Amino acid sequence: MAAATLVAAPALAEEPAPLRVVDGLIDTSDPVAVGLGRAENAETITIFAPGDDDLKFNHGTVLLPFKGRLYAQWQSSALDEDAPDTIVRYSVSDDGATWSEPVALTEPRTDGYTSNGGWWTDGETLVAYLNVWPGDRDPKSGYVEYVTSTDGVTWTAPRRVMGADGRPVEGIIEQDVKALPSGRLLTAVHVAPGLFVKPYYTDDPLGISGWTQGEFDNQPNNDGMSRELEPSWYLRDDGAVVMVFRDQGGGTFRKLAAVSRDDGETWTESVVTNVPDARTKQSAGNLPDGTAYLVGNPTGTRNRYPLSILLSADGETFDTAYNLRTAEDLQPRRYEGQFKSAGYSYPKSVVWGEHLYVAYGTNKEDVEISRIPVADISLRGGDDGATAAPARAVLSHDNGWDTGLQDGDYTVTMHLWWGENGSVFRLFENGELIATRPLAYGGVARQAVSVPVEGRPNGTYVYTGELLNSKGTTQSSSITVRVTQAAPAAPVLSHDNRDGDGDYRVSAHLWWGTNATSYRFLENGVPVASGELTPRTPSAQSASVDLTGRAPGTYTYVVEFGNAAGTTRSEELTVAVRG
Repeated sequence: MAAATLVAAPALAEEPAPLRVVDGLIDTSDPVAVGLGRAENAETITIFAPGDDDLKFNHGTVLLPFKGRLYAQWQSSALDEDAPDTIVRYSVSDDGATWSEPVALTEPRTDGYTSNGGWWTDGETLVAYLNVWPGDRDPKSGYVEYVTSTDGVTWTAPRRVMGADGRPVEGIIEQDVKALPSGRLLTAVHVAPGLFVKPYYTDDPLGISGWTQGEFDNQPNNDGMSRELEPSWYLRDDGAVVMVFRDQGGGTFRKLAAVSRDDGETWTESVVTNVPDARTKQSAGNLPDGTAYLVGNPTGTRNRYPLSILLSADGETFDTAYNLRTAEDLQPRRYEGQFKSAGYSYPKSVVWGEHLYVAYGTNKEDVEISRIPVADISLRGGDDGATAAPARAVLSHDNGWDTGLQDGDYTVTMHLWWGENGSVFRLFENGELIATRPLAYGGVARQAVSVPVEGRPNGTYVYTGELLNSKGTTQSSSITVRVTQAAPAAPVLSHDNRDGDGDYRVSAHLWWGTNATSYRFLENGVPVASGELTPRTPSAQSASVDLTGRAPGTYTYVVEFGNAAGTTRSEELTVAVRG
């Protein structure tokens, strides 16, 4: 699998964000793939595709395993989103690939509509949450009911989800109930009146009672709706819970995030991260080895394609990403309807067996899933067979040896000469994670991996590494790289105006040294030509400009050679035109 890169914009919040994407992870100028490679082993499966006689609006698919089968739940209506005829339906699969015909969990209401709120199970009983939206509420709001089943076929009558105070929970439950390591359940509720998102937790294993609102202060917001909406959450390596929100009212196309360090009871204020978003619902979680992931549409626009997964070994720095689907394999929308739009909307995910399953509504029409082997995206080693934490590796670099220059392009290499292997190598530059590389676990055999570093300006860079396997993490030795020749070497100008007329060529030559990627000629301080150069440091480079029709007089020329690290100017060249 291949992931592409571009510099990500800095976080917009004054406080440090609890997560970030590394510079170079996402290219929001690329509307098809946001600069990311496709996950090679991801496959797309259709659960339900409506025909002319079917309910044509389908959205908000949520998955949950129960007693060896995978269940999918979503909302359906004839044509329009949140129409009065909206109902909740579900389908079941024994293998994740072949799905049953949809079955209705609800009937149309006369006093509003019902949308799906997701699933939970204690292993013996399956809970389906149902979000009820009365039609007479202003601002728009609702409440949550539930039905239960022990066989996935017959269901109880709806009842209200209850709070720890013995009263019904007044709000719409988010489709993302998950268990913390302590066993506590955590999700979010969009509380009434209006829709103001709050974290909620319960110690009831079945998730139908005891729900308590966590302490969380919303950012300034619009009337009737909080700025933070439709969150999901994952665990960071330090044990903190990170809840990630869509920024509905803040004017950004970035994810918001808040942190809890006490199992959801109290939360920091939300801050803007540098993770691009389409201002839509997302899915976050952890793989079995602890790898944190974010699934969504990291477009920085309203486009809900591609569908991507961002990965982090520690839950703080997301440095690996792949596309599950892109605009290139997005099928056309077949039916019109209110609020229907192209793309992969409202993903929700779950690990089942050897795969991560991601469910979504394609064009708010087809109920589909993408699944990818967990082993392909685990950054912390997974079930690698390790018997102990890795041995200590050493780092080296080739700067000054690769080209004879201490330029900004070099390679940092990790060597583990002998000892317990790692399954993942992570490289840090001045304390910031810049690369994650999977490794083949080989017991106590030698391991090595190289990471190219490019475009560093003059300065001092300290590199440290970590080897990870399923038994632990070990820090490597550190090295220091000094870059003193990152900008291009100085070019030299010449001309061929031997006869002194007004037509001649000015040439620039860089005979040896750090190469440039661009050039610009200036005549009497005014640019007259520019272009790109192909770097092959430390080989020679040349560029030229043909000048015609110059009147008699004296002309002064300078050329600028530039690269990512800076710009170098030549000495001045004077050309006399006699006419």
